[in-house]
Amino acid sequence: MDGFPLPFDLNLPPDPDPDVYHPLMDDNDRREELENQLRTNFFVRDVTTATPEMIDRAVSAQLEIEKAVERTLLDEHYSAQSILAKRNSIRGFLFYPNGKLLHQRTYNQYIQEIQNEGTQESTPYQRVLQAIQSSHLLLDRTDGRLF
Repeated sequence: MDGFPLPFDLNLPPDPDPDVYHPLMDDNDRREELENQLRTNFFVRDVTTATPEMIDRAVSAQLEIEKAVERTLLDEHYSAQSILAKRNSIRGFLFYPNGKLLHQRTYNQYIQEIQNEGTQESTPYQRVLQAIQSSHLLLDRTDGRLF
């Protein structure tokens, strides 16, 4: 193991409450990545339609949806490292199905679904789950199961 730093400190005490969700990324870093991807997709569609307010609303909604899906994937025993490594692919299934940027009203509907029905029953989570089950998205699990 010499020469290979560990990504975590083995001397840290275990998490006192494993049921508490700890996002895999800082919100500012996540927001920056989402915004960069969104701006690229707005540019491809029509840069003149993208106001700063539109981008901020869309990124805020994407942030909320992504964190809810991330938490559920973790709860379902998908590997944190795998989720992080595949985050751009996951975002594709969440926010750019069929290669197209979704409308703000769709993001708002997704947030309502997550709040009212729970993330597992929501359209965005079901889209990611379908991608996993059809082997279009390969995520490692921490419990040894395949799906």
